Amino acid sequence: MLQFVVLLHELPDDAEIGSHWDWMFETGTTLETWRTPIGDGMLAMFEIGWPCERLADHRRDYLDYQGPVSQNRGSVSQVFRGRHEPLAETATRDNSAPRILFFDGINIEDFPSCWRWEVVGGETGMEMRLTAIDKSSRPSPSS
Repeated sequence: MLQFVVLLHELPDDAEIGSHWDWMFETGTTLETWRTPIGDGMLAMFEIGWPCERLADHRRDYLDYQGPVSQNRGSVSQVFRGRHEPLAETATRDNSAPRILFFDGINIEDFPSCWRWEVVGGETGMEMRLTAIDKSSRPSPSS
């Protein structure tokens, strides 16, 4: 099963864009990457649509990297990691297929470890959506 990571990308105060979450999905030799605003925090985005932007693919090094980003582009720290499995469905216009996410090491009471992730067209652009999967109907993660 492929890996994913969510990084908090904190940028300098004078940066053109603000600090944000980077969602990175292993796709083979690179990481498909999406940016979402911090807003009211990470947990606020679960079960609701969240604005997102497709970024250029990133190096696989970011699956494990935490620290400063070159050229004064701030720093990244890992918030979540886990495994993902693309679903055999039609990809979106950005070639991103919906996925099942299995979060590792979540110690939040009543927080499901299995979610459906997808990007859909919203009223004002692209939205990332995460929907909890009932434990009794969710697939088993294959190692």
